[in-house]
Amino acid sequence: MTRTIALGALLLSTLLIAAAYVGALVAAVVPPWTPWALMIGTSTIMLATMVLGASRARGGIGRLAIPFVAMFAVLLVGFGAALVMPIETVSTPLWLGLPPRAAVIRSARKARVPATRLTTPPRDNETRIARAITAAAP
Repeated sequence: MTRTIALGALLLSTLLIAAAYVGALVAAVVPPWTPWALMIGTSTIMLATMVLGASRARGGIGRLAIPFVAMFAVLLVGFGAALVMPIETVSTPLWLGLPPRAAVIRSARKARVPATRLTTPPRDNETRIARAITAAAP
C-alpha cells in the first residue's frame, strides 16, 4: 500500500513538474502558477523517492514518517519563502553576502546533518577554498 501511494505521488509530482515546464516554456508570458507547481512537484518527488526507498515489502515506513514529513515541510517552507520574497534590486541589502532569496535556500542547505567519518577527506584545493570562504564570511 505504501509503495502504491508513493508511486502515485511520484507520477503526480512528475506531471506537475512537466506542467510547470510547459507553462514556462510554451506560454508567451509565464503564468504565475508555474514556480509554485515546480516547487510543490520538486518537494513531492523527493519525498516520494525517499518513501519508495525506505518502504518494506509488507509494511509502511514506520518511524521514518516523522523525519520524512519534517523534510517535506522544510522543503516547502524554504522554497515557498524564496518565492514569496520580493525580487532583488541593486540596492537590496545582502544577507550573508548573498541576495536574500539565495541566502534562504543556502541556509536551508547548510542545516543538513554534519558529514560522518565515512566521507572522503577534502582535497587540498577544496580545503583552501573552504578556508578562504570561511575567512571572508562575516
